[in-house]
Amino acid sequence: MDPEGKRTGTIKGAMTNRTKYFLLNLRILLQLWRDGRLTVKKIVNAVFCYAAYLLRLERSGVLPLMMIVETWNECNERCMFCRTADGVIYDNNPSASPPCIEKGKLDTALFDMVIDEVKDHILMAVLYINGEPFIYKDIFRCIQKCSDSHIGTVIASNGILLTQEVSRRVHEAGLNFLKVHVSGFTQECHCVQHRVGNIETIKQNLRDFAEISRQSTHKTILMVDYILYKHNQHELPLFRSFCEDLGLMFNVRPGFPRNMEQGEALAAEQRAEDFSRVPCDWLWKVLTLNFNGDLLPCCACTVWSSPPRYQRYEPGKTSIIRMWNGEKARAMRRQHARQGRVIPICSRCSMRGISFRF
Repeated sequence: MDPEGKRTGTIKGAMTNRTKYFLLNLRILLQLWRDGRLTVKKIVNAVFCYAAYLLRLERSGVLPLMMIVETWNECNERCMFCRTADGVIYDNNPSASPPCIEKGKLDTALFDMVIDEVKDHILMAVLYINGEPFIYKDIFRCIQKCSDSHIGTVIASNGILLTQEVSRRVHEAGLNFLKVHVSGFTQECHCVQHRVGNIETIKQNLRDFAEISRQSTHKTILMVDYILYKHNQHELPLFRSFCEDLGLMFNVRPGFPRNMEQGEALAAEQRAEDFSRVPCDWLWKVLTLNFNGDLLPCCACTVWSSPPRYQRYEPGKTSIIRMWNGEKARAMRRQHARQGRVIPICSRCSMRGISFRF
């Protein structure tokens, strides 16, 4: 028996010792404070959002404490659980006929208008949902816009395009946090879930990022997110050691075995807990902006055809402040508070809290 747990390849040891998001959140908040992005107004708004959720109030803060933005839902990795080999995004709405998730890019002028409206209250902007953010040519402009507006920024990447130039531009734009997901230390394991991408290229990109970060004034926090399955659990200690040598944060999360069900029962075992009666935090704390301007209750709505939405953002007409505590938003909170997750899209969700989904 391994007394440390985290050095074993067992599922139990890995999951027990995975990085706690609390410590990560604390580190990011300290960075926001140091960079002048954490104000009294934002803290008060965040506290009210949390209190409103705990008290199950219909009205939340003035604005959400976080905004999730779909910059472009195209991806260069084509993971098994996300899309087909041809790049078609899976539609999670079982009633969709035919299933169809539209692809598109966010207009930067629309993004600027939204950020200008919410910048005094939100703490963080998460600039990805279903796509690879480094494919979107305006991603650095969006990060810079948030930095200039004193908003913290988060993105997640598969690491394929994290070249030396990209790493430098990420630091120069002031990105606060970057998550890079992997699912194996060798190509044989990594490519089981990810149809495209070379793990050796990704590891070299991580080495280069760590070196560039050491030389940069602004320190973007990078965390390697190891997606755990039965087929790759034996390589977990290798990637943990790799990250320790580079001084990078390391986290482990359970995989989503869609299209790999025959060999993977891990995720199903870990999703057995029932949250159907637990109201979703996102309705009180987070707002999602889709590439087409739709303002949505959560990120899951972007892969659900005909999702529930608050409204579509119209320049010069839409007020996000009014919308955030408008009738549609209050009605969803009221329904969750009284009945739980009875809405079809919500009934299929096991998320709790506002940490990373993928």
